[in-house]
Formats: sequence, C-alpha cells, structure tokens
Amino acid sequence: MNVKSSSISCRFVGVLLCAAVLFAACSRAQHKNPSPHPPTTATVTYFTGSVTITVGSNTRSADLGQEVPVDATVSTGDNSQCDLQFGSLGTLRVQADTKVSLDQISVGAERRISSMKLLEGAVAAKVSKLAGSDRFNVTTNSVVCGVRGTEFIVRTAGDGGTTVSVKEGRVALLPPAFDPAPLESGAAGTSAAPLVDKAFSTLQEMVPAVGASQTVTVGAHDLDKASDAWKKVETKLNDLTAKTQAAGDRGAQTPTSPGDTAAALDAAGLKTTIASVASASETLAAKTETVTTAKAHELDAFDTMTILAILGPSQAAAGSGTTSGGTSQAPTEPAAALLVPISITCEPTDAEILVEGKSVGIGTAFMLEPQGSVIHLLVNRGGYESYQEEIHAEAKTGEKRTVVLKAITSSTTSSSHIQSQTLAAPLPLSPISGQKIDINKSATLWLSWDGVPGAAKYEVSLYQGTAKAGQAVQSWTTSETSISLNQFSGLSLGDFVWEIVAVGGPDGTMKSPPVDSSFQLVKGMTLNAPSVQLPQD
Repeated sequence: MNVKSSSISCRFVGVLLCAAVLFAACSRAQHKNPSPHPPTTATVTYFTGSVTITVGSNTRSADLGQEVPVDATVSTGDNSQCDLQFGSLGTLRVQADTKVSLDQISVGAERRISSMKLLEGAVAAKVSKLAGSDRFNVTTNSVVCGVRGTEFIVRTAGDGGTTVSVKEGRVALLPPAFDPAPLESGAAGTSAAPLVDKAFSTLQEMVPAVGASQTVTVGAHDLDKASDAWKKVETKLNDLTAKTQAAGDRGAQTPTSPGDTAAALDAAGLKTTIASVASASETLAAKTETVTTAKAHELDAFDTMTILAILGPSQAAAGSGTTSGGTSQAPTEPAAALLVPISITCEPTDAEILVEGKSVGIGTAFMLEPQGSVIHLLVNRGGYESYQEEIHAEAKTGEKRTVVLKAITSSTTSSSHIQSQTLAAPLPLSPISGQKIDINKSATLWLSWDGVPGAAKYEVSLYQGTAKAGQAVQSWTTSETSISLNQFSGLSLGDFVWEIVAVGGPDGTMKSPPVDSSFQLVKGMTLNAPSVQLPQD
C-alpha cells in the first residue's frame, strides 16, 4: 500500500515547543530507517483447497512459493486454507472462508513490519520474537491486534465484533483508528521519529491485552471512545513532526539515554493523552476469559505452522538471508538445505490428508518441506482403505503424490464378523506407527483410529517401551474414535506402544482382535535451517 503522510496542522501548542528542545537529541542517524529495498512481499508456503489472490483487477489461484505483494487480497473457500510467510517475522494462516488484505510489508535486516486487514473469517498468526520497532498487526473493523511475538487467532463475527484467542505470548488490543504508517512516513528522517516509535510502544504497554490461554470478544463499538482518544495523540504527533521539519532538525544530537525520548513524551503531554486511550479501553480487561476446553482445539492450528528460513530473490543474489530466530539483527548465512515442494492430491476428492497425524487438507495439500526431512502421510476416508506413506523430501523438483483410495467392499464388513462373534480390527490413524513426536512442537497427543461397524466402544491401553510389557501406564474406554492427552499428561520421553480393541454386540461381549501401534516422544528434533531461492520473473 502506498503510504501517504497525514495532514500536518499549522497550529502549534506552546508545550510542543518545549518538547522539541527535549527530543532534539534524537537524531536522524540514531533512528534506523528501513533498508533501501527490504522485501515487500509475503510467500505462499502451504495451501489446500480453493485459494485465490487478487491484485488490482487480476485474480488467480495461489501457487506454492508465490510472492504476494502489498495491496493483494487473499481469499479462501470452504475446507481451504493458506499460509503466508513474512520473511523471518512470522507466518499467517488464512483459514477457511476468509478474506484478508495485505496493507504493509517491509521485512529488512534492520526492521520488520507487516500489517494486514481481516475483512471476514479468521486468521492464525505465528510471530517470532520482535525487537526494537518491529511490528506485526492484524486489523479488523473493531480492533487492531498488536503483538510482540506470539501465537494467536483473530476471528470476525457477523455483528462487527472480533474474537481474539491467544495460545502463547501477549496481544495488545488497540483502537481500530490506530494506523501507524502515516505517522511513521511523516516523521521518517527527522528527530521526531524516535518519539513516534516511543508513542507506539507506550500505547501497546498501556492498553488492555490478551495473554496466553486467554480469549476476548471485542464488540463493534467497544473501542469507539478509544479511537477518539487516539486521534488526539495523532494530532499532537503530527504537530510535533511539523515543528521539527520547520526547524530543519538543526542542533540535533545523539541521545544520552532512552530517558531523553521518554522525557520528550512527557513534555509534549503525550503520555497523558496515551493514558486516556488506555482508560477508554479498560472495559475489555473485564471481558477477557480463559480459553475453555471446548474451544482449546482451535489453537491446535499452530501445531502445523512454522516459520521457515526463506531467501527472497534480492537476498538470494547477495548470498545472505533472514533466519527464523526472531531477532532484527543482521541476517546470517542459512545452511545449504533447500525447501522442497510437496504436492498431494486424492481420490475421492473429499478424503482427509494428515501429515504427522495432523489434518492439513481435504482432497489436496501443497507445502514446502526442508530437503532431507521425512513426512508421514496418511490419507483417510470412511468406506475406503486408508493409505500411509513416508515421503522423503529429497528431489529439488519436488515430490508429487496422487493417492487413489480403495473402496471397502460389503464382504469386508459386518456380516462375516457377526457370524464369527468378532468385530473387524480398528485401524490406527494417528500417530502413524513409528512416528517421532517432538514435545516442543506439539501441546497435545492425539490417539485416533478408524471406526469399526458394529462397535459401541473402544478399549485403549498405552504402554511404555518398545513392546507391551507389564501394566499399561494409562487405559481408557471410549465411544469416540480418538483420545487427547493435553500436555502429554505427564508422559516421559521415549518409546510407547498403544493397543486398541473394538467392543460391540447386543451384550457387549463381541471384541475385535487387538491392534498395536507405536510412537516415540522426543524433545527438540532439529534440522539444518532450510532456505528457498524463489525464481525471479
């Protein structure tokens, strides 16, 4: 989006003249402007289903590795989603039936900024730890979500409200009128720039926030008064910027301490005015709640999200790039590993695709994976035999799979089993047998299996070790086809075997043969930092 400066008032309040003297020490040299040509696009790193990208009047289907520019609108259909990565800053998952526009992208070595407008639907954001004046904002009609490194979901409602749910970190609830870009543009290259940055950071510290495992619903008009208060802050900042421009920043010196900028903020009366924004927002603090168990599954989206090390075209040519470490320091050379495109299509087209036991799509899934990695693929649909495969991401040209499931015939179902007084054996789905599960990347362990015709319940037992021996560490009886162990329910690292038996019949005495599957809990699996060199047009 082309950023234009806000209109500058010709009236100057006397207190602003005093402030100008105090913050004159904040020189142009001290404030780091963005690099001359920082990356200004997001990268498509994963998608499934129907995803379109509109730039101007041109709409096209998304492509893996595609660069998405500022002012583009990304739209998803039913059972569809898309991951957009903003360099080392973070990844945004555009969920099903969602429309989002990209308002600002500037991800350079010295500063990283991304902001987007959620027009409808929901997005999940995984943001690296920010430094200095880095910024990642998601805006709706009722609130601006400002983060400092977190995992959170923003969802719009038909009544104009917005629900914000946080898995990790902190999300500041800023008024919808908050738009930092014009103020930054006007102050760029002047000694007012540090003061503008300080005003933004002070605002984020003072307004209500949503913390880890919390959620809040912001009504359509909850922050109207806060927006009015913020406009007064904007006016003062614009007046202060105009004064420094008129003075030509003569006599500017290097600040002796961060207190210089804080003192200027006080002298301009800005801290008090910013406090009035926070005061007008304080009703939101009482509306914040803990995420309920019934809603906690929505936060599982982050289990399949990652921030990859991506080299844009300009960085690739220079032989350097950003990393996923989350700092705004100079980029370091990534390892030689590349990202390999993985393409999966299924028949029937409504089959579910799971990778590492997590659902990643219906019918189709396209993703980038580090070269040398192994992904465990499972394709499943009721009435069909499930398909499993280990895919090794080796070929630079990518790995393509077309999976055609085999229908289960009637001869394999209930009649023969009833006659023999047994049920069909259930098929374990997740974890895939032999799968390694990194407890640093997943908060919940899911044991799931295919339902068995005629089964009323399932008996599940979990054993520590590479074989069933002794007493099970945990056992369950359930009528569902999955069990979740939040935070791994105190399990230790190592090998596990789990057994499942289907139970049914008129008197509950019919049982299937027991079926075993294994997995391993590990901590901190690592791969060489991947990079991808995207083709230039």
